[in-house]
Amino acid sequence: MTRGGRGCRRARVRDRAALTAGVVAVAASVLTGCTSPGAQFDQAVGQGFAAVETARLAVALELDDRTFPTVTGTALEDARRELVDASTTVAETDAASASDAAFRADVIDALALGVDAVNEALDAMAGIGSLAAAEPALEQAADALDDLGATGGDR
Repeated sequence: MTRGGRGCRRARVRDRAALTAGVVAVAASVLTGCTSPGAQFDQAVGQGFAAVETARLAVALELDDRTFPTVTGTALEDARRELVDASTTVAETDAASASDAAFRADVIDALALGVDAVNEALDAMAGIGSLAAAEPALEQAADALDDLGATGGDR
């Protein structure tokens, strides 16, 4: 093998590595950086609504004695985690306009209702309060998120 061949091979490897790094960087920016604030807020509303509806179903099944307490507890913990994740995403998203900022505040408030309602249900599962009393709070949170999802914040 000649000395020039080794240098060309190194250059090709270096070029491929640079190209791969470039493709990865572009893909990452496309997947994360190009989403509008409004789209992120809408996604968080959907995520929060699904979590609250899951919690509502778990509570209803538990009240009807059609599930095990451990299953209900796990469903509620998962719902809380989804709500907290959605809240964090929304809180960390910069608004692009005044209407985005107002919608962000509404979404954060509605997600907080969901977190509070799920926490109330989790407390009831631990013997603090009544699980039946958590149902109206879950319904209120679901309604608030559903309203935001239907209107899109009227942006």
